[in-house]
Amino acid sequence: MKDNDTDKDWTNAMNDEERLKYCERSIEKAKAIKEECKIYGLKFYDTAKNREEVLDEIMKDIEKNID
Repeated sequence: MKDNDTDKDWTNAMNDEERLKYCERSIEKAKAIKEECKIYGLKFYDTAKNREEVLDEIMKDIEKNID
């Protein structure tokens, strides 16, 4: 997060402790969403790594399901 921040990003004003707390909360939320996806039979997409590749995968999956 810190490496990619610009002056226009809302996270730019955060200190390291605030960023860490935000990331920890985000990870916990993502874990909960992943579990809910399993329950409902939905595919979970993790964009934490290889973001562009995952977004491309999402678009391909959407295109496959368009009638």
